Amino acid sequence: MAASVLPGMALAPSGKLLSLAHQADSCYMAGDYAAASALYGEALMCEGAGSNNFYNAACCAAKAGQTDEAFKRLGTMLERFPEWYSRRLDADADLQALHSDPRWETIAGESQARYTRAVAAYEHPLYDQLMAIWDEDQSIRHRYVAAYYANAPEKDSLCREMLRTDTLHMHFVDSLYTARGWLGKKEIGDATSAVWVVVQHYGMDMWKKYLPVFREAAEKGDLLPHQVEMLEKRIEEYSK
Repeated sequence: MAASVLPGMALAPSGKLLSLAHQADSCYMAGDYAAASALYGEALMCEGAGSNNFYNAACCAAKAGQTDEAFKRLGTMLERFPEWYSRRLDADADLQALHSDPRWETIAGESQARYTRAVAAYEHPLYDQLMAIWDEDQSIRHRYVAAYYANAPEKDSLCREMLRTDTLHMHFVDSLYTARGWLGKKEIGDATSAVWVVVQHYGMDMWKKYLPVFREAAEKGDLLPHQVEMLEKRIEEYSK
């Protein structure tokens, strides 16, 4: 799914969209790719569907053997979100079945061209470090969720590893903010979302500290409005 994909601009997702995407993700984790693809098909019709929704929908279609539908969703995503790119599209195992199709070269080539243009002006060492944090954050969570759904014995050790990793990531992000303040897309591109995801996965103290920072960032276009809304809802939920 969308671990290595950067978010495209979109309207705030509707409640129906969020519900359908959640159901689709649950089906995906359970290995029912056809059901996940069908649910994402409904989700894409909702207001606020973003590039992450189209990408995950394409992944589910590819896993379900729905090759034409997978390419249709990828093509629509590229057209609707001209700033979208993936850093490692070829490495996504969910899309492996599409690689032998002639259409894959067009999709992968356009993604790589966009990535090359986008990162030209970034602070590359810092950008690379933040994106490595993004990858690590997503990797440990995917492994933990898979173990949790399978009730695998390693789920407890993976949970401890996830908490340790979250703490290390938060220390890096908070130290960076203390030293340099908020760094926007001009400096680090969509690695701003890596900062957001680290805070999102930490705890109430950092949620409250960074909420006003993220609100201001969203006003500047450095984050998506729904990312701020997700953090606001998380604070509200855990404050009850």
